[in-house]
Amino acid sequence: MKIRNILLGALLCFTISTISAQDGFNFVDLINWSNGNKEHVEDVHFEEALDDEINDNAFDGNAYYKLTAKWPGEHKSLDIVNDGKNNKPILTKFNSYSGQLWKLTNVDNSNKYTLTTAWQGMSKKLDCIEGPNQNRPVLNESNNLSTIWTIVPIDNEYYRITNGMFTDQSLDIVNDSEENKIQIAETGEYHGQFWKITKVKL
Repeated sequence: MKIRNILLGALLCFTISTISAQDGFNFVDLINWSNGNKEHVEDVHFEEALDDEINDNAFDGNAYYKLTAKWPGEHKSLDIVNDGKNNKPILTKFNSYSGQLWKLTNVDNSNKYTLTTAWQGMSKKLDCIEGPNQNRPVLNESNNLSTIWTIVPIDNEYYRITNGMFTDQSLDIVNDSEENKIQIAETGEYHGQFWKITKVKL
């Protein structure tokens, strides 16, 4: 029995040495390679769990939300100017105006949405019309890619809202004394691009 164990040990060492010479592995590599496969499987399950978590937190397409930015603060909410054209977004003091009630309609069961208001209805979507004023969003009757917005969490409280056509541009606030003009600007760590999306109880 002792001789048999010695022979088996020698055979194992020979096998490992052969693999090492041919494939560039050593014994530690083989252990890590085996553990690495197990870790990879765990990573896959972890990513699926994160996807499930995101789906669980999807916005309710039948509800309305108010949108406020970290800057200038929650006292101002995304609204539509009542000027006859009724298509220009602006930040105003939060109230029970239907122009401040936003519906987020999911596109293709993803993190992409169209944004519409209770006031102007589902046909008029927040859009960036290509041209000289494309950085100034408006409500528009369109199905263009620019009416689709990618909404991703920045942290547990805020989201980034990025345009579907101008993919390096996010919904932002113009930094001036009025602190109420809406634009899209190059995506960055600006508090005007940190949006809180809060469900409104009607």
